[in-house]
Order: sequence, then structure tokens, then C-alpha cells
Amino acid sequence: MPPERHAARAAAHRDRGTPLERLARRFPGLARRIFAISPRLPGAANPTLVQFKAAFLAGNEAFNRRDFRAAFAALPPDCEWHPFEDMPERVLVGPEQVCRFFEHEIFAIFPDWRSDPAHFLQADDGVFVVLMHGLGTGGASGARAPLPLAEVWELRAGVPVRVSEYTRWEAALRAAGLDPATAGELRRAEQSDEQSR
Repeated sequence: MPPERHAARAAAHRDRGTPLERLARRFPGLARRIFAISPRLPGAANPTLVQFKAAFLAGNEAFNRRDFRAAFAALPPDCEWHPFEDMPERVLVGPEQVCRFFEHEIFAIFPDWRSDPAHFLQADDGVFVVLMHGLGTGGASGARAPLPLAEVWELRAGVPVRVSEYTRWEAALRAAGLDPATAGELRRAEQSDEQSR
């Protein structure tokens, strides 16, 4: 097999994800239910990066369909959600407040808003960083607004206790104790992948 064909096959296989990720994409409801009950299992530990990614992808799929109740089903009532570092005084508590925030504030401004996770990193046991690309069209202006987004998820015994959002990948990496230079490396890798397609 020619090397370029072998490389293309390997890339296609890699893009499909792990079996758990494929299961989460195909059956997002099932993945959410498993993730939601896993903290209640005896001796529950924090998920692995693969488990977290699968649950996040299922929730993000629901988010992009505007099914906020399903998207945030894994949040317990006391989970703190810190929207964007530009709003430090604002803390949302529990899934109901988070759902209202996205439905009435974010989607009121950007009716077609969507987020696409690009990279998942684990900073520590129970600390995960999700680097994303956001895109929406302003309802009033009609202007397309691409935005780099990031979230730092902190879990205790598998239960989300705090989620902090950032509009700069570097800020999220720094907040999680990771090297902010990683953001530039990941962007360069994305650009290289785009150029090779």
C-alpha cells in the first residue's frame, strides 16, 4: 500500500474516535445516562479522559441541538458554572441556571450558536480542559462571530463541581495548571492538518 494511502487510512480511523466515543455519538442519551449515574456507584472515581470526552461529546451534541436539559443533565444542583472570565462576578449554580443562561442570553444574541470541541486534555485527576471553536451569527447584526472557547471541568468522585469558561485557550490552560504554549502548538497542528487536506 502506498504511504500516502496508508496515512490517509490512519487519519480516517483516528478521526472516527475510540469505540466509546463512537458509541457516545451514536447513542448520546445512553452516554448521558451512564455518565449521570456513574458518580452514584459505590467507590466511584473520576472518569478517565476517554470517558470524560465521550460524555462531553454527547452533551455537546445535545447543546448544539438546543436541548439544554439533556446537555447539562450530568450537572448536580450545586455545581458552579463560571461563564467567561470577562464576567467574574457571575456564578451560575445548578443545571437550571445554566440552561436559562444559554437559552435566554447566549442564544438570544446568537440564535445559531454552536460549539465544536477540538481538543481534550487532562490536567489532573478530575480536572479536564476542553478547547473548542464556537461560531454563531449575531441576531441583530447578521455578522458571523467565530470565537475560540475553552472550559475547565473540575470533578470530585466523578461529579462535576465547577466549570469555568474562557474565551482564550491560553487562559484555560493556565487556569488548569497546564502550559499555555500548548494552545499555539495545537493551532499549528490544526493548520497543518487543514493544509494537508
